[in-house]
Amino acid sequence: MKNYYNLFISVIITLTAISCTSSDNQDTSDGYANLAIIASPSSSSGYRSAGSMMVLNDGIIPENIEDFREGAYISWSRRRASSAWVQYEWVKPVSTKEIGIHWLADGERIFLPKSFNLNYWDGNNYVPVNIISGSGMAANQMNKITIDEIETTKLRLEIENGERQASGILEWEVLSSDNTKKYHPVVIAGPDRSVMVGGSTYLRGKYKSITPVDKLKWKKVSGPGKISFEDAKSAETTAQFSKPGEYMIMFEAKSGKLRSSSELMVKAHIPPPGERLNVVYTKRYKINNPLWNARAKA
Repeated sequence: MKNYYNLFISVIITLTAISCTSSDNQDTSDGYANLAIIASPSSSSGYRSAGSMMVLNDGIIPENIEDFREGAYISWSRRRASSAWVQYEWVKPVSTKEIGIHWLADGERIFLPKSFNLNYWDGNNYVPVNIISGSGMAANQMNKITIDEIETTKLRLEIENGERQASGILEWEVLSSDNTKKYHPVVIAGPDRSVMVGGSTYLRGKYKSITPVDKLKWKKVSGPGKISFEDAKSAETTAQFSKPGEYMIMFEAKSGKLRSSSELMVKAHIPPPGERLNVVYTKRYKINNPLWNARAKA
């Protein structure tokens, strides 16, 4: 049995309202889009929440190396050298021939990994990516890696750490190629919730796209009553419900002819009565039971 373990720490950046609700058209200096922003990240550490992994593809790099805790993905090795991986997965195939990795290292706690490998899913297995240039590693800057062009739905970055060593990634980019097909926005309406009839629930839809999003919309899918949106064309808005019951509402994002949507459920409840409940006044009483007499005295 292996007597070592990997501990992965993902720290989620506290974003501004705009950057948290939307991310679109993130082009590089060469004009190619960063496909990472529409990918679902995961890791060998067992994290299942995309939110806990979003530091890899949020497009944010702290200006000061001391602020790395605000947005770094850290891989720790204990006792023995060990390997681990992080991965991007797309709903449909993407094409790329250039990748960028911003390694974090401070020379004291965080170091460059001993080595790294890239593998992509060919439909049946993970196979090595052929690196043309950029196999070296430089700390605290974006390392551009040129590869033979691939088309895949999964791309995996494997990291080999030294003994008792931690390595970090501030950002991992995957750039589109000329063969990249048009890709619809990725949309998240938010969690299900409950609300009182006549009260407001706060909606905060999120979307990511590699092309400009030109239309956002909240709308009712089903439910017994009317839904009043404060601003149905805004990602962040409020909604009120006219009758109690279960409602399904949809958040939709449109980029040209491409559109995506996500739904959430709202349970609207009848508010409590306006008047307070009557006071219940207690009266003097006496316990006269062999079973409870001793217990009542205690």
